[in-house]
Amino acid sequence: MAAEGVACDGLIVVRAASPGRLTGIHLDPSVSGLPLEELAAELTSAVNAALASLPSPAVDLEALGEQLRSLQERTSQQFTAFTSALVSAQAALVRRAGDPR
Repeated sequence: MAAEGVACDGLIVVRAASPGRLTGIHLDPSVSGLPLEELAAELTSAVNAALASLPSPAVDLEALGEQLRSLQERTSQQFTAFTSALVSAQAALVRRAGDPR
């Protein structure tokens, strides 16, 4: 999706695209006579207008919830396996410590 911001009575046009990238800046040659501070302020205004006009990304909360549940399940399984490996390693160390070799 694209958006446009205009400033300085249409002499400055900024184009932006999702997810917040500038895709173009048009400066009418007549803006070259503006003081730099004013030009910077007008350009900032056009950029902000273009970015503000971009649509907010839609979030599918149901899909996000499913992804989080899946992640939680996988994480739980991995933690269980990790804990089991630590218990096994500890048992092996205890056995080895008792081994006279």
